[in-house]
Amino acid sequence: VARQFLGRYPGDEHTVSEALEPIERQVGAGQPMPTDDRIVVEGQGRTVVVNAAFGHKVNETLGRVLSALLGQRTGSSVGMEVDPYRVELEVPPRTGPHDVVDVLESTDPDHVEAILELALKNSDSLKFTLAHVAAKFGALKRYQGNSRFGADRLLAALKDTPVYDEAVREVFHVDLAVEETADVLRRLRQGDLELATARERTALGVAGRSSGRELLVPENADASVIEAIKERIRNDLVILFCLHCQDWQRETKVRRVPDRPECPECGSTRIAALNPWAEEVVKAVRAPEKDEEQERMTERAYQSASLVQGHGKQAVIAMAARGVGPHNAARIISKLRENEDDFYRDILAQERRYARTQSFWD
Repeated sequence: VARQFLGRYPGDEHTVSEALEPIERQVGAGQPMPTDDRIVVEGQGRTVVVNAAFGHKVNETLGRVLSALLGQRTGSSVGMEVDPYRVELEVPPRTGPHDVVDVLESTDPDHVEAILELALKNSDSLKFTLAHVAAKFGALKRYQGNSRFGADRLLAALKDTPVYDEAVREVFHVDLAVEETADVLRRLRQGDLELATARERTALGVAGRSSGRELLVPENADASVIEAIKERIRNDLVILFCLHCQDWQRETKVRRVPDRPECPECGSTRIAALNPWAEEVVKAVRAPEKDEEQERMTERAYQSASLVQGHGKQAVIAMAARGVGPHNAARIISKLRENEDDFYRDILAQERRYARTQSFWD
């Protein structure tokens, strides 16, 4: 076969034989062969590969569409690596080839451009292009390859400006192939393009990586980050202190706090949730005569108990976060939300705000 190729293409027999070797193994294993009219999806662990022989631009576009839609479905970041013959995705746990196949089959070709506009918001390629376009417009000093710039800040500052619009246009027309990718999805819907799956990694699927992996982040905080925050807060210690009898106090993990905390001594639901190092607050509440600082501590303890009395364990969780006192906890709890993850996203936002301003408060 290599000798036959040499009659049509320049090269030597050894080089062509080496290039054909993965194809020989693919055929020998009885695995589907990706061609110009067949896409082969395969996966193992957290890696899913879409073998698509459409060239770099179409695969780059297709990869961004898949990453955006998978990211929005799972709430997690999706890693993407592209070459002219395949799109390799690093997907969240419990996501596999069947999810990618579902996205390919269900995505409306007419929506490709709109999906890409949303996906580009957080992409490294847009930030990089934006810096160069801003320099052309005179809005930024000429970008140097070894210099550092605040890409996120630049993106926020130039959003909804002609500079931003031009950067988006340049990414669309230079890096992506929107119409050609939409045509791939149309061919899939019409049955002109076959979609096959392999039960394991194939010889062609593991061959070659032409670029660095880009992590494409969805609009909301990463689901894995939210899960990490949940787990951390659940394992944090908290002091429960009854403000009614002022006799009962208990240190426990947040996960063990009942939905409606109640004093086992007097039956009161006026229970303050305090940090595990806040013993001085307990002393301040019990003090017969209080100085100014103790009055302030006592007032915060009663604010905490009021929240716990009204909102139960949710209030305990909010106040167990770093830098979230009764005032901020009340603001977080008061928001209307569609799911629990949004509650933890608001906690994360407050923790980040506290981390930025901690030196001021200290």
